[in-house]
Amino acid sequence: TCYNFSDALLSPVYTGRLTISDETLLEEVVFDNFEVKLIFADTSTPSFRFPYGPEYGDSEVPRGSNLCGNEIPLTMNIPVGQSIQQSVYVGSNGVISFGMCAAGIFPTEFSDASLEVPVLAPFWTYHDHREFGDVYYRYIESGYELANVSEIVKLEGDESASSFEASWAVIVTWVNVPPYPADRVTFLKCAQLGASYSPACGNTNSYQVVLTT
Repeated sequence: TCYNFSDALLSPVYTGRLTISDETLLEEVVFDNFEVKLIFADTSTPSFRFPYGPEYGDSEVPRGSNLCGNEIPLTMNIPVGQSIQQSVYVGSNGVISFGMCAAGIFPTEFSDASLEVPVLAPFWTYHDHREFGDVYYRYIESGYELANVSEIVKLEGDESASSFEASWAVIVTWVNVPPYPADRVTFLKCAQLGASYSPACGNTNSYQVVLTT
């Protein structure tokens, strides 16, 4: 986590960047010949383009290994490869699948014959979702968030997206999900600190995907 800071009392103003690898309260740090006092930030709450959590109407993938959330029926079908899909599933291991749950532990090539389910793989890896991290998702088909999705596609897409209007969107957010096995991460990263597991002293992944058409 990077903390930007400056000391406005000095002339000229010195600025710098300090990288802290764990959630540590530094009462005093000397940097570039001046003092920076009380540097602290809570890194446990990532920020994304769209908000997330139960307070925003999200459902959650249940705790456990290699699980998916409930089926999300789509009001308008979506073409995926040579097929037309009517529903999606969100998996704890960083995969969004179509038609049925695909929560495999390890990634495989999309051309692999064993991959019978069409998937999107934003970050397909073996997450340990038994005790740590959260996986949220919600389906929207109206309102200001859907309008925001349309505007983002228009602004960031190519010329063909200039008139895009979203019919629906699925917003999926993985928050502070650690790699398997998280208990080993806890032992290696946190035991020396005498701290219980937290995103700051373990290796976690946070990312967000918006699927729309």
